[in-house]
Amino acid sequence: SKKFYYLQEGLDSHLELKNDFSEWNWMFILNLVKTFRWGLPERNLFLVGEKDATTPCHFDEQENFFCQVRGKKRVRLFPPSAFSCLSPFPYGHPCDRQAMVNPDDPNLERFPMYRRAKILESILEAGDVMYLPTLWWHHFHNVDHLAMSITFWCIPAARDLQKAMNKELSDAIVVSVRRNIEILIFEQSGSNRTNQFKEMNGLLKNPPTPIKQLVKMMLLHVMTEEKAEETIRELVEGRYTQDMAFYSNPYRADVI
Repeated sequence: SKKFYYLQEGLDSHLELKNDFSEWNWMFILNLVKTFRWGLPERNLFLVGEKDATTPCHFDEQENFFCQVRGKKRVRLFPPSAFSCLSPFPYGHPCDRQAMVNPDDPNLERFPMYRRAKILESILEAGDVMYLPTLWWHHFHNVDHLAMSITFWCIPAARDLQKAMNKELSDAIVVSVRRNIEILIFEQSGSNRTNQFKEMNGLLKNPPTPIKQLVKMMLLHVMTEEKAEETIRELVEGRYTQDMAFYSNPYRADVI
């Protein structure tokens, strides 16, 4: 397949960029940070790519203002509820937080749930600023050669789980809960991939394994029995039920 050059560089990595960066009018971002009670911008990236270069579909765990500086870029957005449609790589994989589905050429035999994905699509032009909420999936494609963008990432406001327990959890919180379960099991397995997959698949078994009993007990504090079973199923099926060799290159059409 064709390869493309793509630059991703921190704005404080070069003195000439750092000097320009410090002279910007920051009040636009800082006023929004204050309004929504986010943390101050903690990371900023300068992104440059050739025409047709793409950024794999993924989600971030920060709030993001994505600023298009030069050229056009196509963006596809998926809400946090698209978790099961996009089949994220297992936690600990080098492509953690990326979708195993390629939105440009989805393998619907391997990932049939992608048919249900709700997609928002737009073209960003120079001067546009797009708000990317935390845990929203995004896939970028450079329409123009040397399209340039700058990101402003901020730590999200702390979630009040006590209030959340009194009503149905948002899709974003459910994604966070799933991710924390994966982290717990990954650490419990000693960061061993074979043990990780064994324990994750154990969540689907009945009678329940000790790890499933623990996970189920935690989930029942914040959701119904039916929702807990659905959360566990969507966490595992299609993600930890594949042959482990599949995860080296899930985009290959011949890996069926």
